[in-house]
Amino acid sequence: MTTLSFVWMEHEVFELASATVSGRDHVRVGRNNQDALAWEARDGALVAVVCDGCGSRPRSELGAQLGARVVLSSCLKALVDDPALEAPARLIERVQVRTLETLRALTELVCAPARAPAFVHDALLFTIVGLVITPARTLAFAAGDGALAINGELLALGPFPDNSPPYLCAALLSPEHAARGRLRALARLPTDELRSALIASDGALELEARRDRHVPGTTKKLGPLRQFWTDDRYFNNPDAMRRRLALANREVARALPGGGLRREHGLLPDDTTIIAIRRRAKLTPETA
Repeated sequence: MTTLSFVWMEHEVFELASATVSGRDHVRVGRNNQDALAWEARDGALVAVVCDGCGSRPRSELGAQLGARVVLSSCLKALVDDPALEAPARLIERVQVRTLETLRALTELVCAPARAPAFVHDALLFTIVGLVITPARTLAFAAGDGALAINGELLALGPFPDNSPPYLCAALLSPEHAARGRLRALARLPTDELRSALIASDGALELEARRDRHVPGTTKKLGPLRQFWTDDRYFNNPDAMRRRLALANREVARALPGGGLRREHGLLPDDTTIIAIRRRAKLTPETA
């Protein structure tokens, strides 16, 4: 829902657009959107995070919102000591440790010790897809399912057996869970090689799978995920991405010539959240 242009160095610009919509199945049963996103540009770096709460838990939207903000903050703090991202493995480890420490402290603040496991189960199980861009290097990381595209190459994260992706905060439940839910690096590259990137919840993979379906109520095809980093409208209009996802997910009833109705259902059964980033042309002196 936001468009951002920022400059780190002379003649270098990235744009960011983002949106999140509730999935068709969640709308039907009156459930909140259990996805969340966060991004921030600071001190020459851009950090973006998408989190997706565990669908079977009652307060997953809370965990996703907390998770996105805490992971974002943890990345920015880790970059203070490594602004050029020279040690990506160490940065990921520090982000993981700081995120777990913060959410453990939050759990202790709001819960009696006996209730802490239930709070973690109910609210703090969420997947993570993140991106850190510094002037020198770019790093993508994740814990759990979702989607990542770097320079047009789409990577599907998951699915996992029994629809049970690893969750970072499962480490707050027992040491046995810690190894499975660790953050892991997905892509590392020099930033001067980065042309475009997308991070998303796993709902975006449903969009890609239905790319040739018609948008409900229209004769236009939904189109592929790549539209979100190639089409100017998503960066020129801060609401364009949200509107596109909302149209894809609307329910339409059409009157038939012989009577009766034909219902066209939304194309995104799950909550869908996308952050798209692309490099623009070099700035002219007038726009620098």
